[in-house]
Amino acid sequence: MSTKTFTRNFKKHFNTTPKQWMLSQKKQEVQKELMQSKDKIEVISNRLGFSSGSHLGLYCKKYFHSTPTEIKKSSE
Repeated sequence: MSTKTFTRNFKKHFNTTPKQWMLSQKKQEVQKELMQSKDKIEVISNRLGFSSGSHLGLYCKKYFHSTPTEIKKSSE
């Protein structure tokens, strides 16, 4: 199956593109990890595949309009 066919079928079944679906999954994973983990931000960022805590911070600012610390505190 070609990439174009896969994307077309995926969008037909899930009403979104594969890229948008993957971004949504990553966003949910980051939020869940920040809210449930007692680990430090650096440990969480490494576990999630970010190159540093500051990269995770930029991601959180972009998608959640909050810092990782603010997200962690909101769950307490």
